[in-house]
Amino acid sequence: NYTTKQDFSTALLYKNDFYRGALLGRFIRENWRVVGAYLMGEETINATGATADNRGFYVLADYNFNDRHGVFVRYDYLDPNTGIDRNETSMFLVGYNTLFFQSENAAVRFGIEYTNKVSYLGGNITTAGTTKFADNRITAQLTWAF
Repeated sequence: NYTTKQDFSTALLYKNDFYRGALLGRFIRENWRVVGAYLMGEETINATGATADNRGFYVLADYNFNDRHGVFVRYDYLDPNTGIDRNETSMFLVGYNTLFFQSENAAVRFGIEYTNKVSYLGGNITTAGTTKFADNRITAQLTWAF
């Protein structure tokens, strides 16, 4: 991290020594799967050498009715600094996708998903947030690959 944020010509204020570790898992059957990860780490957050422990995980499950139609659900959680309250972020997602068309040279896929993301205004790795809020979205995507 440089003395002036995002100005790499200034002096180095401190080196962000960090590490990350993860446990990954996957369980698959013919029409469905469950995938997940638990992540942990530590990083330097200021010039005095203070560190922050961080934790997070996600779990994803999906089910394919056949070769063309499937549904999925996912939950994510991140706590960038376990020593501070009100800086966590979580997100729940549910969706559906379908393959409209597929040949040797092209494919058309459609997907729709709903997400609910919960976080704290101003919360980050060094600062507790203030107001807890939720962001709800519906996203649709049409993909044509050729």
